Amino acid sequence: IVKKYKRTVTSGTCATLESNEVSITILPALANNVISADTNPLCNGQNTQISSVGTSTGGTSTFTYTWFRSTDGGTTWGAAISGATGINYTPPANTLQNTTNTNLTFTFRRDVTSGACSTPLQSNLINIVVHPSIGGNSFATATEVYCYTRPAGNLAISAPTGGSGTYSNWVWESSTNGT
Repeated sequence: IVKKYKRTVTSGTCATLESNEVSITILPALANNVISADTNPLCNGQNTQISSVGTSTGGTSTFTYTWFRSTDGGTTWGAAISGATGINYTPPANTLQNTTNTNLTFTFRRDVTSGACSTPLQSNLINIVVHPSIGGNSFATATEVYCYTRPAGNLAISAPTGGSGTYSNWVWESSTNGT
């Protein structure tokens, strides 16, 4: 929407004076800033892309994107992620590391501006859960010796930890030649 304005001034019996004309362009409000994660949850060391759902609208239709990350569920936000200015964002794998024994949640959002619409429109929040690395799952001793004529005892192995906490696909492997 473009509106034009000018002013005419009179003073008593003096001649009137018209101002120059000014055009004011009213840009449409920013809208449609929706994002989603391609993969969620992740295992430690994995990565995902956070993608735009649809196209932002409003402003001049030329958009500036800024991405932010929070480690407390979106209560506080750090500075804008350096270099993250695209419509989509793939966090570097080293920013989604989980060295704890419990799930970690990283929250992301995208702000969009356009021309004179400089007050950012914030996207929805995306929580990416990162499971800890799988640990445990090791034998108590590396070598067991049993007499051929006597049944072997139970092998002591620690329970796995980390991951999603649900373990399946137990695969036991054996070797007769030591490899």
